[in-house]
Amino acid sequence: MPSCRDCHKFVSLETENDVEESEVSLEKGTASLRLRIHNDCVECGTELKAAEFEFEHVFNLEHEHADDEEPDFELFYEVVRTSRSHPPRARRHKTFYGVEGTAFARCTCGYETPEWKFSDEVQASGMDDA
Repeated sequence: MPSCRDCHKFVSLETENDVEESEVSLEKGTASLRLRIHNDCVECGTELKAAEFEFEHVFNLEHEHADDEEPDFELFYEVVRTSRSHPPRARRHKTFYGVEGTAFARCTCGYETPEWKFSDEVQASGMDDA
């Protein structure tokens, strides 16, 4: 159980916070995502633990483009926070927190690349102090 520097006592953690996007880009077919999660003090909301995840993927953007215009792509993605215990329901289990999601690139003409799936996790004890 972590200690909160604002409450000055041991506290439980709020682990259901949204995933924060630190960086999201699509340049020349390369998608880059930097995502961050954090666990906060249940009592006062102070951020106590955090972890960052970086993902990179190269999309094949070649396609039949009907117009004479240069193709312009935009990155679309969905991401959720994950948590699991291993082994499940065991007395001395390890907790892992992470992110998982999907992404694709869409051209102005409507063409969509195949979907890319990504995920990563970190053991709770491996999260950085905030």
